[in-house]
Amino acid sequence: LRGAFDASAELFGAACRLSPASNRESLARRRMGQASALLRTGDVADARRLAEGMEMDGLPPGLQAERLQLLAEVEWDDGSIPLATSYLERALEVAGDDPPLNARISARLVLITVPGDPARAWQHAERAVEHVDGERDPLVLSSLLIDLCLLDLFAGRPPRTDLMRRGLTLEERAGPSAYPHPVPLIWFQCTDDLEATRERHAREADWARDH
Repeated sequence: LRGAFDASAELFGAACRLSPASNRESLARRRMGQASALLRTGDVADARRLAEGMEMDGLPPGLQAERLQLLAEVEWDDGSIPLATSYLERALEVAGDDPPLNARISARLVLITVPGDPARAWQHAERAVEHVDGERDPLVLSSLLIDLCLLDLFAGRPPRTDLMRRGLTLEERAGPSAYPHPVPLIWFQCTDDLEATRERHAREADWARDH
């Protein structure tokens, strides 16, 4: 959590070696943790190798969806947006009737599809907002509300700044460890709100140092 992803990958790898082969669900979760940590170190090739090589038959749908989400992050880091989008859409199909998981996958799908297909991103965001629980997942709802404000701009509509304010309030509720959404800093700068720009830049800088 403090940014020592090399050590995290090593520890996950050790946990995998010590996991009984019969405990497939725990092993799969630890293998995904190892792949995710490797990805954060920049080792895309090994992260992909681990994620693709996992045997998922018979494991819970939610776990299968999380693996597809991980594969999407691998392809996103490798620059393949169409493939990342495809993995996330498959993850939505696999997740089934799991509102929190659906919301998390949809929120990520929105961020990936906003630049190339804002209309599609809007559909994902609207659907996800209906499923997310703001008390349980304030950061997910925060991201979606800020994205909807951005999508209004992309569509040529007056931006709903109330959504931006609600999103920032939820982000604050999620705590200082919550990843700061990149759009507010750009919004404050482009609207010449210098005080808010400085505050937001300091928030992002503090987060980056802590992680």
